[in-house]
Amino acid sequence: MGSLATVATFQDGTWANGQFASIRGGIEGSTTSTNGANGTWSNHFTSGSAAVMEVNPSTGLVPGATVYSKFALRTSSGVTNPATVTMGTGVVALSGNSTQTMVDAVRFRAYLSGNHTCNSTTVTQPGGVSYLRGTATTYTTAGASITGPTITLPKGTDTTAGPGRTVCFEFSLANDATADAANGADFSVTWPFTTFIGT
Repeated sequence: MGSLATVATFQDGTWANGQFASIRGGIEGSTTSTNGANGTWSNHFTSGSAAVMEVNPSTGLVPGATVYSKFALRTSSGVTNPATVTMGTGVVALSGNSTQTMVDAVRFRAYLSGNHTCNSTTVTQPGGVSYLRGTATTYTTAGASITGPTITLPKGTDTTAGPGRTVCFEFSLANDATADAANGADFSVTWPFTTFIGT
């Protein structure tokens, strides 16, 4: 008699599936918020969709006069970690009869305002301000490439945005501005704010 042995080799396995998703949300900006919470907030993902700041007073620059603008930033709902924001170098766009002489004649500085106001009394508010561009005694030009400190935005929750922080922009025309710079010329500047959201 003969015998036949059948050997079967079985392979088996188990799998683990991990599902990952990035946070839903990001950073929002507002030119109308007066307290870091109210006003209209929107995403401005590209330079083409940049928020247009209002200038106060809205009259044109004259030598020795100062005008102010503001831009508030916050984490949107769904961002449950703080965000670190860096203000980048302004991108200057000349228009009309403007020249680099005009750009160089505009003095500029930017700082964080604790009480969300941006006017001639802001820098003297209790606790002072934190300068992003320029210092208490120095200014820079609008398109200058200068590395400044970062802005920390508090986290929000799954359903509510985080409290906003307000960046004040201060512009003035140098007292010794030439006629070429001070005679109806105009230009625009777009500032990028680069954001890192993490733990």
